[in-house]
Amino acid sequence: MENNEKLILFIGFAGLFIGMIYFNTPLGSTGKALNPVSPLTSPETSNFGEVRNIPPPIKICTLQDLDNIREKLDGNYIQVCDIDLDGYYFRPIGDEDARFKGTFNGNGYTLYNFEYLNRSDSYVGFFGLITEPAEIINVKLENVNIQGNSKVGGLIGGIEGGHIKDSYARGSVTGEYYVGGLVGFLADGDVENSRYEGLVNGSRDAVGGLIGSSLASNNLIMNSSSTGNVTGKSQVGGLVGFLGGSIIENSYFTGTVNGESMTGGLVGFSAGNTIENSYSLSEVDGEGAFVGGLVGFLVDGDVKNSYSSSEVRGEEHSVGGLVGFSKESIIENSYSEGEITGGSQVGGLIGYSEQLNMKNSYSSGKVKGGANVGGLIGGLAINDGLVIITNSYSSSEVRGESVGGLISGIYTLDGLIILENTYSNGFVSSKPGFSSGGLIRSIGIEGDGNVTIAKSYWDIDTSGQSESAGGEGRTKDKMTSVPRPLDTYQKWNFENIWDQTNDNYPRLRGV
Repeated sequence: MENNEKLILFIGFAGLFIGMIYFNTPLGSTGKALNPVSPLTSPETSNFGEVRNIPPPIKICTLQDLDNIREKLDGNYIQVCDIDLDGYYFRPIGDEDARFKGTFNGNGYTLYNFEYLNRSDSYVGFFGLITEPAEIINVKLENVNIQGNSKVGGLIGGIEGGHIKDSYARGSVTGEYYVGGLVGFLADGDVENSRYEGLVNGSRDAVGGLIGSSLASNNLIMNSSSTGNVTGKSQVGGLVGFLGGSIIENSYFTGTVNGESMTGGLVGFSAGNTIENSYSLSEVDGEGAFVGGLVGFLVDGDVKNSYSSSEVRGEEHSVGGLVGFSKESIIENSYSEGEITGGSQVGGLIGYSEQLNMKNSYSSGKVKGGANVGGLIGGLAINDGLVIITNSYSSSEVRGESVGGLISGIYTLDGLIILENTYSNGFVSSKPGFSSGGLIRSIGIEGDGNVTIAKSYWDIDTSGQSESAGGEGRTKDKMTSVPRPLDTYQKWNFENIWDQTNDNYPRLRGV
């Protein structure tokens, strides 16, 4: 097993271990400029800063032309007609012994019926393995049928360096782990303006609708999408299964995602990443824990200007409309509006979270579960450090055993938790014999911990709750009246952050 594979497996298992530790705690637009190389220009500066003397392109029009690429893996190629591979045994171009490092421009033409069926092979795709300064541009693959073991993708099995732009594949891709509709394993490179449509099935981990695994500090996935059905075991995502140190911008998934643990509508497992201006419109089903409409498991990452309209179902803990589990993360200008159902630690936006910085975010879908079910967040805990939630709200209907309109359970040992300028107005209902709260069900403080709740409210009429562990109860009339009463929404910023008209609750501007 290669070192980067070991690292991925280590991070994945470490993430699961971390999640279990924190779950058991008691509860009471960045990016880099892209300048793709034109394959018709010589000399040229590539995306990697290397000056390349690119010869005139070699024209590709027949099956033999495609096969001949193996004889010159650093060549400059341009497709000049449609090619049908039906009934033709075509091996992936490039492997561990001889990587493709040239340029291939599909030129708007289509490659039809590429099929490769060998469940014991790795680096399986139309291109098996590419490395820098490889560039794959404007390639179209229709009706692919691909089966392999690991690093399996419709277009490329593995990328050790290179740039993919304006390309797509449609069909069926199957493997064990590191399986993606377009790319199986992205170790170093960019994917821009590209998409996959169809089925992706992995029997193990790191399975994604577009990319199975992306692991590098400078990988950029931009203006790309996946549509279809994605199935795997762990680290399963509609767009990317395993995301480490990468950036996703302006991308989306539509379809269904099925996994066990760490399952997300866009990303299954995310560590050290930024996700911005992206969304998921999907059905997400997780048989285990850490299930989210956008991200299943999020550590040390940012989610900004993104949303989920996914229906999310998780059988165990840490199930959220946007994120299942989060630690040391930032959520900004984001929302969830799908229906959420889970076991415990279930939230309209986040299931369970630690060391969270959230602002300008909300949830509106129905939320159902067992213990610790919240309209915005199911469980919020911190041992030390700081949690800040500001200018956020939930209008979700919340039902479960122990429930809260905004947050079910808050716990701190030696940390500081601040809630400011928040509200909830959804119906809140707990099962007989269990506790509930209009805004917050319970607050647990130990050691030097502290919880501050300021200028935060719940609707005592619509929630059906007269008590809360924190916040201030107000009637519906007070919460929806303009001009606003002096004792409600004190010093909220209605010029830049909030907007409100008479007979309506405040809404966030631009979210």
